[in-house]
Amino acid sequence: MCVVAEGVERADQLTYLQDQGCDKIQGYLYSKPLAAKDMEQLLARWESSGVAAACMEP
Repeated sequence: MCVVAEGVERADQLTYLQDQGCDKIQGYLYSKPLAAKDMEQLLARWESSGVAAACMEP
């Protein structure tokens, strides 16, 4: 099972969830809600930085 935490806003929440083995995390800690065009730009930056590869499931 893959566990996704939503609504993560603070670093202490992220640390707790990682310590508990949470697989994926989303929330304001990473980004506020974005328009589709802005989201495409964010994903392109993540892909070029190597973050996207680290987030892919094996």
